[in-house]
Amino acid sequence: MAENFRSRKLGLLLYPEDESHVQAIEKIKAYEYGLILHDRDTDENGEIIKPHYHVVLSLKNAQWATAIAKELGITPNYIQQIRNEESALEYLIHYNDNDKYKYEIDAVQGSLKRRLIEYINKSDTPESDKVAIMIQYVEENANTLSVTKFSKFCAASGYWDVFRRSGAIFIKILEEHNHELFEKNIKKKFDR
Repeated sequence: MAENFRSRKLGLLLYPEDESHVQAIEKIKAYEYGLILHDRDTDENGEIIKPHYHVVLSLKNAQWATAIAKELGITPNYIQQIRNEESALEYLIHYNDNDKYKYEIDAVQGSLKRRLIEYINKSDTPESDKVAIMIQYVEENANTLSVTKFSKFCAASGYWDVFRRSGAIFIKILEEHNHELFEKNIKKKFDR
């Protein structure tokens, strides 16, 4: 039997041809999770290996691996403890592994996909580029933008860290944008 442990972060390896694993995937959707099907991985000879799912689970409280296995209807040997969530999520797409097939972020399912995007954007994009993208989002928006809508864009795109540090500036940018649209609409009404 596999070693039992308690953890809030778990990694699972599941196979699509195993019916109990397919059922476990449906049960996983009740958790915070990230899931991807690896169907292009190769062995050392370049041959495609058996398709399999990699899953990252994030639990509110630490739980025993055996308890989670029982709840999901699988054996505990398909569960491992995750010590670094960022690395585990990046592994879903082989982000830092140049010797393996690179999967698209769009292939990742689940609520942790957002966090994966944040990790990748944090490590890849210089802050000045993030700011430029955020400003471009505002400028190219044809409608007024609320702080809530802009905040959601920043959180979903991995720019929350920049927005959090520079919120007052971006609120001013939103005000300018909304005021310009208001002025433009007033001018259109009077030009008729």
